[in-house]
Amino acid sequence: MKKENPLVSIIIPVYNAEKYIKTCLNSIIKQTYHNIEVITVDDGSYDQSLKICQQYQLEYPMIKVFHKKNEGVAKTRNYGLQKAKGDYITFVDSDDFIHPDYVQDLVELLLHNQADIAICNFYKIPEGKKVPIAKEKEIENTIFSQKEAMKRFLYQDKIDSSFWAKMYKKELFANITIKNYKVFEDMDTVYQLILKAEKVVYSSKILYYYLVRQDSLIHKKFSEENAKVISILNEMEKKVLQIYPDLKPAFCIRKINAYFYILRNVKKNSELYLEARQYILQNRKKVLAIKDVPRKTKWGIFLSYINFQLIKPLFYLYSRVLGG
Repeated sequence: MKKENPLVSIIIPVYNAEKYIKTCLNSIIKQTYHNIEVITVDDGSYDQSLKICQQYQLEYPMIKVFHKKNEGVAKTRNYGLQKAKGDYITFVDSDDFIHPDYVQDLVELLLHNQADIAICNFYKIPEGKKVPIAKEKEIENTIFSQKEAMKRFLYQDKIDSSFWAKMYKKELFANITIKNYKVFEDMDTVYQLILKAEKVVYSSKILYYYLVRQDSLIHKKFSEENAKVISILNEMEKKVLQIYPDLKPAFCIRKINAYFYILRNVKKNSELYLEARQYILQNRKKVLAIKDVPRKTKWGIFLSYINFQLIKPLFYLYSRVLGG
């Protein structure tokens, strides 16, 4: 029997976020939904992050502060999950913030649609910029079956691989441990959560605000660790195709996009570059033949026929200008 006023656990991994954590916590204490607990887990910060969280804890009883030695964001999220008592779980990064209706709207989506995961739209804000005034748009809610949700996840269409901007039934995390990868630990976990969800609902309403920091991980120099995305996709493919073998084309699309990512970040003629180039050459015709191949993927393939060096500026344009 579903609860009408379920407890929601908001887990915030914190590491050296003194510049941002107040904005994050202020957005949470302004939530229109009140049955929440805020699990802030300080991952061995050496700035004032822990002190700031403790100050908020004194004023707001729903905020719980935990401190542990520095072990990375994956172990920090696992720690938060162990402490969470909520019926639903949502993650907010310490440098991001949320709309006042974030929790309320996602809870309603879950309850009204009897869904296991609710996802909202988000907005990327470059550091130092103000939140733009959103234009009034008709909000669309889309319900996905497990199979369709997995397909959208692979297409990176409405369902991306990040932990944030999503709310999950806590029971989905049973027997799932977030692996301590340096990168892509979210992708490795989110697909497993989808495979345990019977129904996923997506709202086009922007409820989450993601801060694009100049010193964030995505701006740091590409390393071979980033190429781990391929091994994660290979492992994911083995598991998912046992259930949905007809999602093979979707995996082909996801992999070619991953190789585009690698190709545009490594030196020409390096081992990784040659591996990426070979995969694209071997699979581009097959991917183009897929009926609903995403536009960004299609353009990347077209440019590969002209000159592989054109692929990098294309994806730069999508990420910086078009938000893709």
